[in-house]
Amino acid sequence: MRLELLGPRTYQITQEGMRQTTLPIWTTSLGIWRIYSLVSCLVFLVVFVFTSVICLCTFLFVFELCNFNYDE
Repeated sequence: MRLELLGPRTYQITQEGMRQTTLPIWTTSLGIWRIYSLVSCLVFLVVFVFTSVICLCTFLFVFELCNFNYDE
């Protein structure tokens, strides 16, 4: 059994001289790992940005309340 890379996203398996169907790379464990890494990174970025925006809005709201109290 031999594994041939045909391009950045496809490979094919050759076994005893017979060519089998070309499979997308995300069916391999390496492809699954790459997709998992990408999705994890995107989820982390979305959560980080969402949390940062909430903290910033909370800080600005409290800051405005403090300024409002000082003005009186």
